[in-house]
Amino acid sequence: MDWAVQAIWRRRHRYHLDWRCVRRAILAVIFTVFFAIWTAIIQWVAKMFHGQGTNDQMAYAFSAILAPFAVISGVVTLLAAIPYVGYCFSALLLIAGIYVLFSI
Repeated sequence: MDWAVQAIWRRRHRYHLDWRCVRRAILAVIFTVFFAIWTAIIQWVAKMFHGQGTNDQMAYAFSAILAPFAVISGVVTLLAAIPYVGYCFSALLLIAGIYVLFSI
């Protein structure tokens, strides 16, 4: 009887929206908005020092640095789940984060 109840539940909730997907979508929108605000603030400060670039060029430059770092940090974070090897990868990620911080 239990398998029949599970089959009915699966059939009813087949198209049920998972809240994890909704949270990820909301976080993606929030990250995009904060990235645009952060880029606009940096561009505003650059204009105060007589910068010549546009906001689009600034966003492109930041994305060219941050996107590869995000991919690498995602892979390294997965490898950091290994108990003792994780310490090495965490140190590597820390060094890469400092490099990205000072390259911006």
